[in-house]
Amino acid sequence: MNILVSSGNVKLESVVKNLKNHSVEIVNDVTKKNMIGSDCLIILSSIEPCNKPEEFNLKIQKIYNTLSTAVEEGIKKVIMISSLDVFNYEENYTVTENWKTTPRNDFNNLSINLSEIVFREFGRTFPFQKILLRVGFPISNELKNGGAFSCFTSEQDLLKTISKLIEINFKNNYEIFHLQTEVDNPKYLTKKLNDMENLSTKVEDHFYHPRNKKL
Repeated sequence: MNILVSSGNVKLESVVKNLKNHSVEIVNDVTKKNMIGSDCLIILSSIEPCNKPEEFNLKIQKIYNTLSTAVEEGIKKVIMISSLDVFNYEENYTVTENWKTTPRNDFNNLSINLSEIVFREFGRTFPFQKILLRVGFPISNELKNGGAFSCFTSEQDLLKTISKLIEINFKNNYEIFHLQTEVDNPKYLTKKLNDMENLSTKVEDHFYHPRNKKL
């Protein structure tokens, strides 16, 4: 497949560009021109840091414009990579994909939450398949300073998960998954991610058909 990636996080970009069996293009701004021939869009912009009101506004506007372009160009599958930092519960709470996010009083955290809301509302209005992947940070190949309720995501687990999300056609138009590398005392549960194949359907039974647009 042809995968278009909207930039926003250097570390995530370095991982995503290594997706096997796919043609990956990373762009700063999604336009109608660079979206031609794309089968799937991955948005990393929800991870962009922002510390000022102006940066906050620009970030959300970018999310909105990117999704608008995807709708206009008929992209049927969009994956947004977000962060598990949208939650601020006690560490011993069993947080799943069904829990409500808890925005904190800082621009960066608020922007991540609002990015997810914009993404969800676009999916309610327009018929494209949307996958929200909340990732546990940091992205690292080893657990550092681990302890009770630890959280990190290895590059291998992130690549494996994104590959599956691209390949699987889901029954529902909107799915949320949580990802963190398995540790003895995980901070978040990833059971739904492990069962994602049970949420799939045959392509002919759903609307998702990768396009072969001529350049």
